[in-house]
Amino acid sequence: MKSDAVVWIGCILIFMAGVVWSPILLSSRDGVSGFGSLKETLECISYVATVAACVAAILALKSWRTQFRHSKKFECLARLKLASDNIQCAGRHVRFFTRNQIRINGLTAGQFPKMEERASEAEQAWVSADTEMGRAIDERELFVVSKFQRELFLLHDELSQVVRTYEYKFFDLLEDKVVAMQLIHATERTAYAQCDEIVGKIKSLTKSMRSKEFS
Repeated sequence: MKSDAVVWIGCILIFMAGVVWSPILLSSRDGVSGFGSLKETLECISYVATVAACVAAILALKSWRTQFRHSKKFECLARLKLASDNIQCAGRHVRFFTRNQIRINGLTAGQFPKMEERASEAEQAWVSADTEMGRAIDERELFVVSKFQRELFLLHDELSQVVRTYEYKFFDLLEDKVVAMQLIHATERTAYAQCDEIVGKIKSLTKSMRSKEFS
């Protein structure tokens, strides 16, 4: 396709050059063919230079656009890779959320040094990673066309749903008069395993995207 464009540009330039030069080269003065005058010669050179400058500008713009999109693709995929690494904190948030709520509601005896601080840090890390993952997916859609786009979006949404659903379910369990700790921990393990599985799929999909774009 690129070679066809070059051929067409070459043909157009040859045609334009013929249009510009033919009146001058075929003109005659006193029966002698040649350049009509110095003025005509300079005008001819000016026309050709203008055409050449326009073509060069078009080619330069096209090259810049190609390089720009390639650069943005690299940046988007690098951002997505980092986001997929950071999103692994989903399981950690589930774990510290559970421990901290158990402490707050007095469901078990014992000391929990700095548990509230750790739970807060885990929650902030999760919220930040979840937001960044969404932004990385949106930015990637602008510069990288891929059949994996919808699948990646659905996986991220599924992960967010798992975390939110677990938090709601945990508070539902607290409303029971007799709270079974075994049930709480079983629910936590299930949510943690789901997070781990979805994160694994996101990382695998991100790796496939990077391999496809830069192979």
